[in-house]
Amino acid sequence: MSRPILAVQVVLTFIAGWNSFLWPLIIANDQKLYTLSVGVALLNQQLATNPSLQMAASTLMVVPILIVFIVFQRYVVQGFALSGLK
Repeated sequence: MSRPILAVQVVLTFIAGWNSFLWPLIIANDQKLYTLSVGVALLNQQLATNPSLQMAASTLMVVPILIVFIVFQRYVVQGFALSGLK
């Protein structure tokens, strides 16, 4: 009975960790340690901005989130359905 709730928590925690921006920006002292979201933001600070490169990087950032959601989709839908019942 707790599987759907735990699956929703796993998906939401993964998304929050994957999209973390401020904490890696503050803590990481080397550009090799930055997360993808920080790297995409730093693309905007280069001399010549390239919007198509930023959009391509953003698209690639979404792929792992979609994979995690597809794997846990059944449990996520069950979790949302169970939370709406009285």
